Amino acid sequence: MPKKKSKKPKGWFKDRKNQIIALLCAFSLVAVYIVIMKINEINALSESKNNLADEFTVLQAEFGNLNESYYNLFNVMISQEQTIEELQESYYNLINDYSDFEIKIQEQLELFSNNSNVLNHTLYTNIMNKLKSSAFKNTEPFCNIRLQGIYFADNHYYNLEYLDDPESNEYFGGNSLFSLDDFYERGGGDCEDWALVFTAQYNYLKNMCAESDYEIRINSFISEGTSDVQIAYDETWIYLDSSETSWTDYVYAYPLCGFHSGDEYGHCWVAFTKEEITSSQDISRIISDSMIVEPQGGDFVSTYEDAFEQGLKFYIIILPDDMGYKQDLDNSSSWKTYQDYSENIQKSKLNLNKIYESFKS
Repeated sequence: MPKKKSKKPKGWFKDRKNQIIALLCAFSLVAVYIVIMKINEINALSESKNNLADEFTVLQAEFGNLNESYYNLFNVMISQEQTIEELQESYYNLINDYSDFEIKIQEQLELFSNNSNVLNHTLYTNIMNKLKSSAFKNTEPFCNIRLQGIYFADNHYYNLEYLDDPESNEYFGGNSLFSLDDFYERGGGDCEDWALVFTAQYNYLKNMCAESDYEIRINSFISEGTSDVQIAYDETWIYLDSSETSWTDYVYAYPLCGFHSGDEYGHCWVAFTKEEITSSQDISRIISDSMIVEPQGGDFVSTYEDAFEQGLKFYIIILPDDMGYKQDLDNSSSWKTYQDYSENIQKSKLNLNKIYESFKS
């Protein structure tokens, strides 16, 4: 029986050589594909690497910036610690300065308060007895206070006189303000001392009037010549070149100092006002309507308005428990007192404390 020929699969090469070549080509294509894929993968990895490198560079720069910021912050913290220590030291020094200034102000306030009336000064006991006879007369319908009699008792009976004061004081143009006792023990003083003592003696007599039911009447005189005039109730001395004057509504007395424009030295008088001065805001308004009296004689000089029109500028006023100082001579509302400074110091201390606490936190 004849043998059957085996069938070859369709699409397959007729000889083995071609089959091998075909297989090799197929493997080559697969290899090329794989290589291309690997190349693409490598390229992708390379790109990722480059991106990561860029990101790393950026991060490195940011880290450098952060590191620099850290050291800057560290230095700032060290500087702030030093600044806080310096601020703390300055704060306590300033608080101590404020406190020292407050003590000085309080001492001044006590000085004015203690010297507003001779009643509590035993050195003036004899003078007070003379004041009752030479400057005080309580007869219906008035309780009379004769200003000339105040100076008369001081000068005639106790030889108190004008004395220059060489000691320095910033408020009185090279002069110091003496207490009532110092004035008496020295045998007198200069114009501001006389104004202070005269006012303290007047306040003593005014208190005596307050114990009666009669209206206070102030008696003075107007000198029309150059003679010194001394008038008292027990020994009435009067010169022909003077005339008497009196008032009942100006009963509050305050030492008042000023000077004429162009004068090298000033002078102190006593201003009699209708109202009591209780704060620096009152000063300008109240003294603008006042009677000006010379304490070294007790004579009426002028009204405040006339004195002002004649070029007289006032810059110091002594209150029963304070002193006013005019900061701007041309500004009528620029009066300030020790009490104002004391209150401003309190406010400054509180504000300083707030700033200090805020800085610490």
